[in-house]
Amino acid sequence: MAGSSAQGIVITMDPGGSTPVVISNVTSFDGPSGSATVIDATTLSSAAKEKLMGLPDEGQFSFEFNYDPEDASHLALTNARATRALKTFEVDFNGTDSVTFSGYVTNFSIQGAVDDLVSGAATIEITGAVTWPN
Repeated sequence: MAGSSAQGIVITMDPGGSTPVVISNVTSFDGPSGSATVIDATTLSSAAKEKLMGLPDEGQFSFEFNYDPEDASHLALTNARATRALKTFEVDFNGTDSVTFSGYVTNFSIQGAVDDLVSGAATIEITGAVTWPN
């Protein structure tokens, strides 16, 4: 079977630090969502458009979770946002493959409705390169 199940994926903030923070109750994620500028390198002697790739912008990484106001990982996210601290994040797929990147928590929000859990969402603005599994 091709593909990978999302079940069991773990998102960690500061994975190599002295106090790694595993983000609790994650329900979904999206990203990294990077792209690069296309630079037009066409000259008057070109037979067709010529292009170069600009610097990659690794974009954002976002995730949703069931919010718990007493959860240490949710408090760590709000603190990272409030202090504008650069953090390292790891998305661990199965204990051997992971994606790592650095970024800033630019958004932390919660929402609720009648007869529903309070949910949260966070957005990480990635800075620098993303390290993908080999």
